[in-house]
Amino acid sequence: MKLVVTNEQRLDDVYFRSTTDGVIVETSVSGRNAADLTVRHALLETDPREARQSQPLRLKDRRGVDQWQLPAAGDVAAAAQHGLISRIGINDVQPRLWSPEQPDLYWLKTELLSGETVVDERITTVGFRTFEVRNGKFYLNGKPYFLRGDNMPPAGIQPNNGAGTRTAASPQALDAAERESSDLVDLRYYAERNQTGFSTCRSFLRIFDRT
Repeated sequence: MKLVVTNEQRLDDVYFRSTTDGVIVETSVSGRNAADLTVRHALLETDPREARQSQPLRLKDRRGVDQWQLPAAGDVAAAAQHGLISRIGINDVQPRLWSPEQPDLYWLKTELLSGETVVDERITTVGFRTFEVRNGKFYLNGKPYFLRGDNMPPAGIQPNNGAGTRTAASPQALDAAERESSDLVDLRYYAERNQTGFSTCRSFLRIFDRT
């Protein structure tokens, strides 16, 4: 269980849907007078939480714009109860595309503003890629892609052997999976896999017989 303390006016969620040269960002906003607020986005080259002493480089579009904003317009009464969805398209940004061979990531910084005052903020780790099926073949970023995977769990098999209680995958399991060119790993480790270049994932449940 996790307790999150928020402002009365807040960002409830951020949805990121990418193409190879742009993105649609949908932001859920709620709170008093939410329709009077503004949502602002920036795409950063590095995680700002790890480099607080310096300003991360920003991804720009063809016009040189490096931040995008729009009013969180909508029905005020509905916003107080159900929230608003602010939707913006960011085009022509020419990002480095994510792939297992080159798992490039960006950090979407979303701010909620009342006038010029930031009342809430969220950082979302994102990547630019497309994945589709055409004529029975997989295509990653518009190019044919062959998926491979394995069925090796990334944590310990026994309930009390130490590794089985870890919240992250063991380095040995990751190394072995990379040596085998594996793409198929546990669903719980999305963030770690995004940074190491795994392209597919699998969720499994282990039930131990204690009798």
